[in-house]
Amino acid sequence: MKKLVIATLILALLGTGIVWLLKTKPLQTQKDQILQNGSELNQVLSEKEKPSDAQAQDFSYIPTPSELQKNMQVAGLPTLSKPGTVFRARQHIDIVINGKMVFIPANIGITDTFVSPLHTKDQSGILYVESPKKEDFTLGQFFTQWGILLTDKCIGTYCEDADHSFVVGVNGIKIANPQNHILQNEEEIEIWLGPSNQSPGLIKKYPFPKKF
Repeated sequence: MKKLVIATLILALLGTGIVWLLKTKPLQTQKDQILQNGSELNQVLSEKEKPSDAQAQDFSYIPTPSELQKNMQVAGLPTLSKPGTVFRARQHIDIVINGKMVFIPANIGITDTFVSPLHTKDQSGILYVESPKKEDFTLGQFFTQWGILLTDKCIGTYCEDADHSFVVGVNGIKIANPQNHILQNEEEIEIWLGPSNQSPGLIKKYPFPKKF
């Protein structure tokens, strides 16, 4: 009799375990499905959150004062209490990515407490050089302080590849190593990335306003 009771208890316990396994397996499968769906959703969101060609997050971002100061140190630019007056020049920069203009934000290089000798004042695309002494400044220094990658193949997150060409021109003439280009007064600088089967009609001149 005792053996029968023990056997019955064992069978009951086994039955309970089998039922529990049957119940938990679908839950585990459901969890895996949720994780898979979540991964797919994150992928979709990532695609939607990618910046468009015309309004890339890279280009619209303005460094904070602390970020700007660090970027300027990397670029080898001094922090000034006010714009210099000994050496003044200006260049106009056009950035065209896949046929769309990218606007350079105002006040890149300007804060409430200090200013860079290279800075923008508005969204016109004009870069101002205002230094307390005559020295050479490069296009790469401006992009470094802005926090945007500029090489002979890339601008920001957009790079030359099998399907895209990257061209930088100054006054309508293609140049190499744009990051090392020494800035001259009243230059038109065009940075172009587009389909490799197209070639840009590089801009030769910009009508600078008379007032600096």
